[in-house]
Amino acid sequence: MHIEISLPHHTIKPWIADQVKEKLLTLHRLDPEIVEAKVSFHQVSLDQEHEKICEIELIIYGDTIWVCNRSDTYETAAREALEEITRQVDIQIRHRKDPPEQITSTVKV
Repeated sequence: MHIEISLPHHTIKPWIADQVKEKLLTLHRLDPEIVEAKVSFHQVSLDQEHEKICEIELIIYGDTIWVCNRSDTYETAAREALEEITRQVDIQIRHRKDPPEQITSTVKV
């Protein structure tokens, strides 16, 4: 799996990016069909406040899962984004095991 993490200059602690990377690798072990993960940290200034944003995009064969979380710290934004992406990957794994809604066959009975 390819992991790409973009960080703002000198404003995020390296252990936060390491924690995100470890969690993404754990998700890849749960679902080996995850081929790429893109993580972006940035901040938006609103009046006097700075809102921290963590965006995660997972590319799974044929599908893309995208999550964006905002918080007052990068740590909280990353944790909440990872919780949501984990929940969505779990749902996708569960649905993959479901039988198809419609069975198509070219065989005449």
